[in-house]
Amino acid sequence: MSRTRTALTLSLAALAAAFVLPGGTAQAAQAQAATVVCTGTANQTYSPPLGPLPKTTDVDLNENVTCLGGPFLTGTASASASFVEQASCLIPPPMDTVLPAGNIVYHWSNGQTSTVTYGLPVVVRAANQTIVTTVGTITSGYSQGSLVEREVVTLDLDVLGCLTSSISKRPGSEILTVLL
Repeated sequence: MSRTRTALTLSLAALAAAFVLPGGTAQAAQAQAATVVCTGTANQTYSPPLGPLPKTTDVDLNENVTCLGGPFLTGTASASASFVEQASCLIPPPMDTVLPAGNIVYHWSNGQTSTVTYGLPVVVRAANQTIVTTVGTITSGYSQGSLVEREVVTLDLDVLGCLTSSISKRPGSEILTVLL
């Protein structure tokens, strides 16, 4: 588990614990049991393709995850989003150019939806991976008010494609954690 993911998970757990009522252990166990953890894929396409330096690009995102916990014995969620961001396949962009802080609508297998409003993502490049971590809140729909953490990891193995500005797709693995 990455240091960023560990720190954010601990922060979310501490924040959730702050909402536990006095009297404690039963409510803490109930709060812990009300966590949904989803794993799956987050695939992104870029137009124009990514190159070694940050530039403005249109991004189409498609997420598909399988979820456990909370009301799910097992369930799925999917989401699609389009946005514009400053991106590179080699170096993280300066923090003041990272976009978007925005919304992603998740469609749950039980027929409900959740709109998550995310803050600015944290982008880390290490060991041929790009790790994007974002924290947000469900602002409407199923589980409104819940905290959400989203981590997407992509492998960066196409050095030649990066240097020639031809990275148009990036498949990634995703962990989506919802504290109900």
